[in-house]
Amino acid sequence: MSVTGGTPRTLSLDGPSFPVTTASEPEEMLGGYNSEHETDGDGSTAKIMVRAPNGVSNFTIRVDSVRGDRALLTELRNRPGFFPVEITLVDGRVLAGSGSIDGEVNYNFVKSTAQLALRFDGDLQEL
Repeated sequence: MSVTGGTPRTLSLDGPSFPVTTASEPEEMLGGYNSEHETDGDGSTAKIMVRAPNGVSNFTIRVDSVRGDRALLTELRNRPGFFPVEITLVDGRVLAGSGSIDGEVNYNFVKSTAQLALRFDGDLQEL
């Protein structure tokens, strides 16, 4: 079996597209359920399943301040709803869904990059 991996080419957030840096190593959180186990006094175990959202962490994208990217990222982070997201993979396939920024957006002044994570409303679909 042959597989192709590599840094995604671009990340599009509500329209604008951002190059993903080659140092970026995004990781997809597949969602589903997180399982916890509690042991009772009699030695039996209860398995507790909690629904977990899917998402992608560890994105590092190139930010163009002249284009207004920093302001857009701030607006998207503060937006109460979800917005369109597209991830173009190294092999040209595109994953799309409705997402939002999860947690902080960390901007690096020296490299003009931002680190962020996304959570999705439902599964990503291949276009």
